[in-house]
Amino acid sequence: MISADIMRREAECPGNKLVDATCPVKKRGAGRRCGHADTAEPAPNTVETFVLLGTLIGLIGFKWTLAVGALSWAVMYVVYIAGRPRWLIVVSQSLHGIAYVLFMIAGQIYANELARPEIRSSVQALVFAATTGLGLFIATQAAGIVMDAFSADGKFQWRKVWMVPGGIMAAGVVALAVWSVAL
Repeated sequence: MISADIMRREAECPGNKLVDATCPVKKRGAGRRCGHADTAEPAPNTVETFVLLGTLIGLIGFKWTLAVGALSWAVMYVVYIAGRPRWLIVVSQSLHGIAYVLFMIAGQIYANELARPEIRSSVQALVFAATTGLGLFIATQAAGIVMDAFSADGKFQWRKVWMVPGGIMAAGVVALAVWSVAL
């Protein structure tokens, strides 16, 4: 859900090159990275993504919405693994936001729908603790192990690094699809 304006600005002056105050969008000074492509219009994109969330839940239900969210992350990692073209990597960043809403937010809503009113707060706290507490801690530790395993001569082998979360997400998509069909 990247706006046409952001894509135009990226095409005019990719944020990955050094500029000498010649960036047509931002004049940041010699020796600094342009970086204007890092700016986004979060409010419209958020509204669009939440409209997508409501539409998908209505059309395909919670389980398939979760699967689509996980698939968005898997596709993003496939693009990272491919590593080219650069514009596709930039565009794939929007998949992270879509995946977050369709997986994390939809998961919280789904948990809220399943929980009895008297335990909803506890369920939400458990989901939050599992994803941003214990889950984040475990993922950070695993990321360190992966980064160490796929580095050579002080440089990361990014294609191999991205294959790990990509594989995990692909397995997650399959598991969610099976769950969606089976139950």
